[in-house]
Amino acid sequence: MVQSGRLLVLGDLNTMGLQFPKKRAADERVSEAEEVEALGKFGSPVAVGMITKSHDETFNNGRLVSNLDHVLSSSNVRFKSLGTRPDGVTFQVRVVGWNQLTGTARKNYIDNLSDHSALYVEVV
Repeated sequence: MVQSGRLLVLGDLNTMGLQFPKKRAADERVSEAEEVEALGKFGSPVAVGMITKSHDETFNNGRLVSNLDHVLSSSNVRFKSLGTRPDGVTFQVRVVGWNQLTGTARKNYIDNLSDHSALYVEVV
């Protein structure tokens, strides 16, 4: 299949657990991790996929830390490798913000700037 267009989706996708409709009133919920995994498989493996981040968690409101922000891309978009995570996985998305801060600096960032960290990529 030849792809002529390119797709890049970057941002807060609110992956907090998904409710799948069922025939019964007691709908089943999936966990945040299951939703993120399913999102990465949403498109065809040759069409759309999840791009690896330096940190999984991108949201922190002081009470909840969560993996809400993602980068999805068509396979014909190329990204510069930006480093290697502590688990040895190479990443193409640098998560920048409260993740690099601790203590009062982290609290001030979350309270005064954003409870989300930024997602930085370089398309090549």
